[in-house]
Amino acid sequence: MVLALGAALWGVRAYLRTSIEAYPDVTNIQVNVIAQMPGQAPEEIERQVTVPLERALNGVPGMIAMRSESLFGLSLVWLVFDDDADGFKSRNLVIERLTEADLPEGVVPRLAPDDTPLGEIYQYRLVSDRHTPTEERSEQEWNVSRLLC
Repeated sequence: MVLALGAALWGVRAYLRTSIEAYPDVTNIQVNVIAQMPGQAPEEIERQVTVPLERALNGVPGMIAMRSESLFGLSLVWLVFDDDADGFKSRNLVIERLTEADLPEGVVPRLAPDDTPLGEIYQYRLVSDRHTPTEERSEQEWNVSRLLC
């Protein structure tokens, strides 16, 4: 009886000391590389910026996947690392590899902020009693979002 009571008390103590997260972060470590070359078409960005970045970043230790996207004047490269990878070390390895990329003059690749895909930086709600939802959406796209960026 004493042994059962001791186990119960130990269980209650362990339960009360357990940290609880509403949304646990179960994503892998991701490092995002952003490079800009204003005024260039996506095809030129792909050829001059994205492909050289992919070549330089290919084979980073601990990396399990690499994805990229070339947009008008913008190159985005996402590197996904193994579950047991250290985020700080992974970012340093990527920074070291970026110096080896053969990029056009004036193109400086940068790392995106260190956050997770589940993370949000800021969340807001636009409300008006005088405007329709369509007008609110236009205001959001043309004015508010430009002020926040």
